[in-house]
Amino acid sequence: MESKLDKLPDDILISIVRLMDFKDAIRTSLTCKNLQGLFAYKPNLNFDGSSKVFTDHDIDRWVKFAQSNEKLFLGSVHRVLASYKEQFMDSFRVRYPLDNAHGRDIDRWVKFALYKGVKTLELDFSDNQYNLLRIVNSSQYRLPCSVITSTLYESRFRLLKCLRLMRVTNILIQSILSTCTVLERLHVENCQMSNSLGYENFTSKSLKFLVIKGLYVIEGLYSDEFVRIKIEALNLVELELRGSYHLINISAPNLIDISAPNLLEASFGGNYSNILLQNFSHINSFSTHLLKLHLDLNMLRVYGFSNIPTLVNVEDLVLRLTNLRYYAPFYDLITKLLEACPSLHKARLETDWLKTEVDLSSDSDEDGTDWLKTEVDLSSDSDEDGTECSLDDVQEWLEDENNDGFKPTLPNLRRLEWSGAFRSHFQEEVLVALYIVKNATKIEKLVFNPRSLLKFHHSSHPSVVDEEEDISRENVRQLARVIPKRVEIIIL
Repeated sequence: MESKLDKLPDDILISIVRLMDFKDAIRTSLTCKNLQGLFAYKPNLNFDGSSKVFTDHDIDRWVKFAQSNEKLFLGSVHRVLASYKEQFMDSFRVRYPLDNAHGRDIDRWVKFALYKGVKTLELDFSDNQYNLLRIVNSSQYRLPCSVITSTLYESRFRLLKCLRLMRVTNILIQSILSTCTVLERLHVENCQMSNSLGYENFTSKSLKFLVIKGLYVIEGLYSDEFVRIKIEALNLVELELRGSYHLINISAPNLIDISAPNLLEASFGGNYSNILLQNFSHINSFSTHLLKLHLDLNMLRVYGFSNIPTLVNVEDLVLRLTNLRYYAPFYDLITKLLEACPSLHKARLETDWLKTEVDLSSDSDEDGTDWLKTEVDLSSDSDEDGTECSLDDVQEWLEDENNDGFKPTLPNLRRLEWSGAFRSHFQEEVLVALYIVKNATKIEKLVFNPRSLLKFHHSSHPSVVDEEEDISRENVRQLARVIPKRVEIIIL
């Protein structure tokens, strides 16, 4: 049966195909006779074999599924590229758990895309979308040096604007950056560097967006235990630097060296964020124009932190604290970071205490909801001379903005979001909440999410999860009794 599309001339059909998603173009070609083969005119090729959704518990099923469909996937890519008729290519993306056993096939794909002057190249060979920093072996696809250094492709590399590499080895970062003179976006994740010295230099005048996750230089070991990162990028505006959450000697002085004077957004996780915590002077080299800062900290062995410089322009702060223990500088770290951002408009806290530190019965009565009825220390230094006040005193203290000598430290904060709040360690967390409400005199909204940060936290005991979340919500309701009515409180 002939469709209406079959009556259209080829030049119009090609224009339609170019506007369609790659998968939709292939599906449509199966129902429209004249469209068959025209998807080869699409300048954006997206071979995504990971569309089937698997949870983290289905890793084995996903690997078996990928292996059983490997030949089908490889054949599909070969057929499309063999029939490709466009003179140029805008983007080429492959996402499938392939390794170096298929290196020759992948080499041909990469060379073909470069020959067509591709502007966006993405190679994602991850076998598990959730397992970011896993141990990787030598079977990873090896990016051939000849492709990067060859004069045949050098002129084509100069057209590349976006490069994304996941689970790729033998990466010559500096060669790529020096060759790709218009490269604006670079994403390397769970990749092995060719530099055996454990030092990688990201120097570029064109780079604007940089994501570095889980680099390593010694096969079989976690990356950032050894990789030192140096970044020199005058035009860089967004940076995400994440490493292993396996603790190392965080006194290493030269783990990160960043020169990015125009940086607007920065995100640090794993060992890199803990290094920054111990030496915040690193931040001076890129904090001048910084608007958003995200710190993801493993607090297991954090006993203190260095002086925090003033971050004059930061308006959005995200602070994620995991593996919290009783000795962690919980209150001091949060309050000092907030105070270091005088222009702060929005803050998001994400907290998760170690299970061994959680006691649902501590500081509460039998139903776990009357913790706020106990006395609260309102002294700023929480020392022995502090005055302990009742619930009514707390409410009066929060509403009184005319205290002698009181100067709010968070004058521009409008919104606070807190995930994992008040599940445990109520006294420590309520002191932070009261501090924020008291010092953020213009705050408009408090959003509390009782859910834990850990994706599979207590997954084998759903009743425990429900109990903790119910207690958290009731604790927020108790807290709401003393918070000024001008503040909107949302409980998720």
